[in-house]
Amino acid sequence: MRFVPGIAASIVAAVAIAWTIRHRDGADAPRPPDDFLDAEVTRGDPDGTGSCYTLRVVLTQGQFWLSHSASRWTERADEEWTFRVEWLDGNAATSGSHWQEFDFARRDGLVEPILSRRSGGPGEVLEPDVESEFGSWLEATRDRRAGKVARCRDEA
Repeated sequence: MRFVPGIAASIVAAVAIAWTIRHRDGADAPRPPDDFLDAEVTRGDPDGTGSCYTLRVVLTQGQFWLSHSASRWTERADEEWTFRVEWLDGNAATSGSHWQEFDFARRDGLVEPILSRRSGGPGEVLEPDVESEFGSWLEATRDRRAGKVARCRDEA
C-alpha cells in the first residue's frame, strides 16, 4: 500500500507529458527560419535602406502593446513570408477586432517589407503605403531602444 502514492504520481506525470506532447500550442505552425527572422529588415523604402533592427525585434516590439493579440506566418514562396497579427481593441470608440499583414521577402541579405494590408471598416481591406505603415513599427522599436544589429552598434 505504501507504493500507491508513487504509482498515482507516475500516472499523473505520464498523462501530463502525453498531453503536452499532443497539444503544443502552435509549435507546429509554419514560421520562417531563424536566419530569416534574425536578418536586418529594411525600412520599406524603394532604396532598401537598412533599419538597424532584425525582423524578429521589430515584430516583437510592435506587437508588444497590442492587447489580446495573436500572430501567424504563412509561406508565400521561397524566401517570402506573410506575417499577420490580429488583436482586440477595447477602446469604446473603436472597439472590435483588427488585423494587419505584412509581406516580407529576403533580398541581398536583408528582409524587405513589400506589401502591407490592414482591416478598415466592416469587410474593408486597406492597402496603405508599406513605408509609412512599417515605419510606425520601426518607430515603436526605436522608441523602446531595442537592440540593434552589430553593424549599427559598431557605428554608435
